[in-house]
Amino acid sequence: MMKNLFLLFITSIGFAQVGINTENPDPSSSLDIKSSTTGILIPRLTSNEIKNIIQPANALMVYDLTKKCLSQNIGTKDLPEWFCLNANTNKSFYMPSIPFETSSSKTAQQKDLYSLYVKQFATPLAKSPSSPSAVPYYLSKQDLFYYILDADTKVFKNIKIDDNGIMTYDVVANATDYTFINILFVVK
Repeated sequence: MMKNLFLLFITSIGFAQVGINTENPDPSSSLDIKSSTTGILIPRLTSNEIKNIIQPANALMVYDLTKKCLSQNIGTKDLPEWFCLNANTNKSFYMPSIPFETSSSKTAQQKDLYSLYVKQFATPLAKSPSSPSAVPYYLSKQDLFYYILDADTKVFKNIKIDDNGIMTYDVVANATDYTFINILFVVK
């Protein structure tokens, strides 16, 4: 009897992965599901039911029936923040407002657009009481394409942006009440 228990114990330590429809689950997974005809069905709850989950783990996922999206807790167990992972979200968005020094002509000016965007989204000036502490933002500058759609060419010249969101430009005149620059981010 002792030999059988020992073998059972050794076997359970050696194979910690669980496989469904596979005898060889991927070693990097905790759960490996193989199927060519069916999918996985996760718990489906209303937004109110989701709010009633007691101490939901960070990264816990459910399907939100109210919002019609896959929802993930991006907060902590004590302060959950549910975020919709929605493929129908905008694939592009305008950069938040940022100041440009235009009081005198200057060449080779530089702005790190990605860092300025993260700073504003991570630490908003104000928020509604039920809002998460930060606005969800893309975690890598490599997740975005960067564009200048239009600008006041009487003030800004030689505008360029690299793949990391670093914008270089020259200021050739003082800004007026109508000076503008439109910066767009597109999700890769």
